[in-house]
Amino acid sequence: MPGAMVYPTANPIESHAAHSERLMRHARRELAQGDRAQASEKMWGAFAHGLKVVANERFWEYQNHAQVNHLVMALIRESGELELQKEARTAQTLHMNYYCDELQPAQIELDLREVERGLGRLHRISQRYRDDADYRARADELLPPYSRYNFRERRWEPLSVNGSPADQ
Repeated sequence: MPGAMVYPTANPIESHAAHSERLMRHARRELAQGDRAQASEKMWGAFAHGLKVVANERFWEYQNHAQVNHLVMALIRESGELELQKEARTAQTLHMNYYCDELQPAQIELDLREVERGLGRLHRISQRYRDDADYRARADELLPPYSRYNFRERRWEPLSVNGSPADQ
């Protein structure tokens, strides 16, 4: 039916990790075929889904582009992985390139490597959070699970289990 609302399914077809890997494969193919804009957007999508993996395991809200910087800074504070900021900015630049298509193939190739490093870093942070109880406890003290960044108040705040702001 034309114009009908499409609602997301409760269970996505593939995990965010699998989606991220698929998007990187597509990005490489698009770049090889000369479609810079599509390659750029696929790399951004791959990074965004990689970030979603890390946010989901901590039950952090991640619903829009505006939250990316806050999530990345929280992960840097948690892990000490300062390079993650550069890798995230590269991914965001690629997202902008989708709209303006100004980056040359050689630059996009370099950026692809940067995004791959960022995805590897996110994976290592995720693995450490899952496998190292001491690391997880320190991380959760810095920013507890079930949190979201409140832009109006410019601070992280707790979420209730159902996703609405928790009573304070």
